[in-house]
Amino acid sequence: MKHEQTEDRVGKIKLPKLFKAIFMVYSWSPIEAAIKDVTFILITVIEMASIGIGGRFIDETVKILTNWNQFDLQSFFQTESFRLLLLLTGLQVALIIVNNIKSYVIEVVYNKFYRVIQYKITDKVSDVNLQEVEQNDFQQLVAFVQNYSVDNIIW
Repeated sequence: MKHEQTEDRVGKIKLPKLFKAIFMVYSWSPIEAAIKDVTFILITVIEMASIGIGGRFIDETVKILTNWNQFDLQSFFQTESFRLLLLLTGLQVALIIVNNIKSYVIEVVYNKFYRVIQYKITDKVSDVNLQEVEQNDFQQLVAFVQNYSVDNIIW
């Protein structure tokens, strides 16, 4: 029973800390954080479009394979299948570019946020007395900030 009460109390503490950590990411590097979120949306849109276009490409290619007696490359360049193939290739190139931008921005935000958060954790630990540092709740919160807030919020 005591363990459940501790988890409830720690859970109540973690949620405000989580929102505070999200706010800190957006306050310390707002442009990079916004770019990270926009690239995430772009990646989702590109992947969804690729799925639809990929299905249409397969349908058009099946029509070519079933209706043509002989494959002619010059005639293939004029088909809807070839146009969809070019579109899929362009979307994949765009996806690679947007993924690389997102990875770079995440790395920038992570490095900036991680440096500040390490300083704040060290500052907080140095301000409290040794008995508080040894408490399980305090150690859980420090581990939570390290392992969850920094890594999962940014990535």
